Amino acid sequence: MTRTSLPDHENAIQGLIRQLACGNEVITQQLLDWMAIPLQHPGTKLRKGLLLNGYVQSGSHLLAEILEDVYHHAATRVFTQRLHDPYSAFTPHTQLLSIFHDGTDLDARTERKRSTKAIIKDLISAPYVQIKRESCLDATCVNRMNIVFSSGSVDFLGDSCDRRWFVVQAKNHLRLTKSDDLLLSFSQRLERAIGLKNILKAHQVSDALEAV
Repeated sequence: MTRTSLPDHENAIQGLIRQLACGNEVITQQLLDWMAIPLQHPGTKLRKGLLLNGYVQSGSHLLAEILEDVYHHAATRVFTQRLHDPYSAFTPHTQLLSIFHDGTDLDARTERKRSTKAIIKDLISAPYVQIKRESCLDATCVNRMNIVFSSGSVDFLGDSCDRRWFVVQAKNHLRLTKSDDLLLSFSQRLERAIGLKNILKAHQVSDALEAV
């Protein structure tokens, strides 16, 4: 990443964030806090997971995808059903776990498996996490993962007041100019990631970890 000044991409991302926060400056500030703290202070685990509630067209999935690229090597993207895989998708160094709801029943469980909802909540609050490996012994590691859960439905968990979640409830379809739509498209993947990274590096966190 040699280009560090991308004002057009930064402006487009700022617009995306404000739309997701429905123009609420307090939510906008807190969302930036949540995304910036682990970048500014590597190894930090926030007290809350980030729940991006809203349809795909609202831009919630788009922000999660850009955020993954900001954290690139320290991020893992999984779908809800993969949380039940016998071997964990994440590593002891995973700092951001981005989970996408794919329509599975979050409350469903089998005799041997906990519900997906229970697994996700454990990942938010558990001090340690079990890393399962195919070719060697399992390992217990400090849980440093910050959870981003993107949902295509509205309030699917039914517990938006749960203190383990910082909820951003997008209400409208994303409205971008033709220029901003191009700037945030997959063809601009590197540039949009640099743009968000610039924003988060420069962001002044409002009240340290208490912000979320």
